[in-house]
Amino acid sequence: MPSHRPDPAPSTRRPAARAGWPSVVLAPLLAAGLAACTAWQDRPPGEEPADWANPRFWEGTAFDAILLPTSLPSTPHWQVRIATSTDLVRWEPDPRVIAVHLSSLDLAVVGSRLLIAGMPAGDFLRGLGPLPTTAFFPLLSTTDLETWGIAGVPIHQASQLFPVDPSLRLSAAGVVEAHWFGHSVRDVDPADVPGLHGVYRATWTDRLREQSPPAPIFEAPTLADPVVCHFGQREWLFWTSQTRLVKAAVSEDGGRSFHEVPGFDWQGPSVPHCTVHGDRLYLVAQVEGGMAPPMVARMAPDGTIEQVQRLFDPHLWDDDCSSPVLGRFRDRWVLACAVRVHHAPATRRP
Repeated sequence: MPSHRPDPAPSTRRPAARAGWPSVVLAPLLAAGLAACTAWQDRPPGEEPADWANPRFWEGTAFDAILLPTSLPSTPHWQVRIATSTDLVRWEPDPRVIAVHLSSLDLAVVGSRLLIAGMPAGDFLRGLGPLPTTAFFPLLSTTDLETWGIAGVPIHQASQLFPVDPSLRLSAAGVVEAHWFGHSVRDVDPADVPGLHGVYRATWTDRLREQSPPAPIFEAPTLADPVVCHFGQREWLFWTSQTRLVKAAVSEDGGRSFHEVPGFDWQGPSVPHCTVHGDRLYLVAQVEGGMAPPMVARMAPDGTIEQVQRLFDPHLWDDDCSSPVLGRFRDRWVLACAVRVHHAPATRRP
């Protein structure tokens, strides 16, 4: 299954933009009815799914080979890289490649775990054999940023075969939820699927199950990269529209349905990811398909954007940071990026 995020060929890659910020336009009435929220760290953490506490859940799958690889592919491929920061200004990149062949990332913190979800590259999936007949996504897990596990998570009773851009979170009620754009058309770029693109939702009880009856919680043309955060006593849904525009919707019924926020247009970035810390929501997004360093926008409880800045400059890895995802883990910020590597890996010295 291909990632819909465009990645220019090496000959067309442009220098990263260094001047000017993407514009953010917000409707003036967003503040109505919003109140200060508490971060997930301050809410009851909820119960971690019982399966997650068993180390065997995170090993022995077909995805083991892509986790912390000891050798890298000689052909162009995706790498999952992470970095940490205490202030969102100075970043310490992890020298390791956490995983390969994953893009369209998501990051969530549930209890003592940091989780990274993603979409596996189509050529990797085809190498595993016949395409799966059930919806699933790979999920990375760590409790210390040093040791990692990986599992293939099926979505039971899924109404669509392909979960695109899966995002995972701990809801305000302390329940693990997943959201994704679902479609069932094989061998196409998901962004090119005609008609309305639906966002689907599942909750984890004994396993991850799509809501019943199965129906999109939100639909929009060209929608991609959906992510949901609880903020200001509402559920917020952010997504990419028309490649380089981030839009938003809100829910008044706990996330069962959403309506678009008029006037919310973040021009330029794409592939948004949201996280809440303290009484602020942080919205991070890629720029120029990942070729320029990512941007982060800080949102106040009244729905206004207070600050927009680059996360770093120059790049931390190569010249790419696609699908940036951000979260607060213990005493630091953690950033993960899908880095597209076009060249063969350097020869490793003994």
